[in-house]
Amino acid sequence: MPVSDTIVYRAAAKFMELYGAHAMSEVMRRVEAMLDRRDAERLLVWLRIRQAIQLLDSPPSRMLH
Repeated sequence: MPVSDTIVYRAAAKFMELYGAHAMSEVMRRVEAMLDRRDAERLLVWLRIRQAIQLLDSPPSRMLH
């Protein structure tokens, strides 16, 4: 069953809350673990969480109205 974008972004926000500046390195540990286990389904979820953290952590690309 696919994981919704809402769940991915909530997980990313929670991860950032828990790990702060180290959130990306913690996510990468989990990505590596899924690679080692050859768990493709969970790997894709962690890669989506990594992408969400990158987007949430980046400055806005333009002025908001």
